Amino acid sequence: MDLIRLMRADLLKVKNTSYYYIHALVPVVVATMLVIYYGTKPNDGVGSAIGFLETISMGFPLIIGVVCSLVIEKEVAAGRFKEMLSSKYGKFKCLLSKLLVLVSCGFISFYLSVFVFYTGLKYVYKKVIINLGLFMKVSLIVFAVMIFFYIFHLWLSIKFGVGASVGMGVFESLFATLLDTGLGEGIWQYIPCGFASRLVKNYFIINYPSKYTVKLNLRSIISVNNTAVINCVIFTIVVGIFLAIWFNYFEGRGEV
Repeated sequence: MDLIRLMRADLLKVKNTSYYYIHALVPVVVATMLVIYYGTKPNDGVGSAIGFLETISMGFPLIIGVVCSLVIEKEVAAGRFKEMLSSKYGKFKCLLSKLLVLVSCGFISFYLSVFVFYTGLKYVYKKVIINLGLFMKVSLIVFAVMIFFYIFHLWLSIKFGVGASVGMGVFESLFATLLDTGLGEGIWQYIPCGFASRLVKNYFIINYPSKYTVKLNLRSIISVNNTAVINCVIFTIVVGIFLAIWFNYFEGRGEV
């Protein structure tokens, strides 16, 4: 119950900011633009799904950087973290509440874009697209990868502020784009920025090998994917533990 109260309070704090507009409008606008783009091109369902999820995965770190900074800057404006640091519910619950609010809103926003894209292509442009269950499953992989970025940007926002979080989000989105090219071969599975887009592409290659004319080494692709998934889980757990321990000793910016 305490955690629910804290989450409700956190949601109210950002009521008068652009937080909700970002979560509601950005996914609809981006998904609509991609529907128009892929709807007017002779792509098959697999190609459209890959393009959509790759685009979302590359842009999401920037959105995460912005929304994390919005949530934390409300705490700064309200008394320089006074409420988080002196709450009767404890520092950890306050931090966990912030993270759960961010991840929950991000999850709803993410699947809103998935819904708009899928329904737009299938019912507006009458395009043949992959099975909805499969599309949702691959989409879940993309969002699961993003949890690492939520934790990381929450720390950046608390420690350094808006500039660091948004700036890092810009860098991560650009770096993710580079890792999706040939420059990422052999290293993407060790870098969080490359996880989402590469996992999506490889997942479809594994499930639809007939769509690709080049010779594929499926065993090698599966092995690399497994390495990326393991690394993603490890990185997320490590950064989560680090944030919890670090925040326990946090007394305000510049006072750690």
